[in-house]
Amino acid sequence: MAGEGSMFKFLKPRLRPHPIDIQAAAAWGVAATTTALWLIQLRTDSRQSDHVKVERLNLNFQHN
Repeated sequence: MAGEGSMFKFLKPRLRPHPIDIQAAAAWGVAATTTALWLIQLRTDSRQSDHVKVERLNLNFQHN
């Protein structure tokens, strides 16, 4: 790309990030986001299942 190096011109050439560094940061970001969403989903599922268990207990108790 034409302007990709202009963003880091103020850094010494040795300290400028390489494209692979940016790629790795993006990959870690995707992995972190995926993990966070997975954990939130697990917590939501466990809360819903507890709610369903309580409803089932209430229904069974009312039938007896």
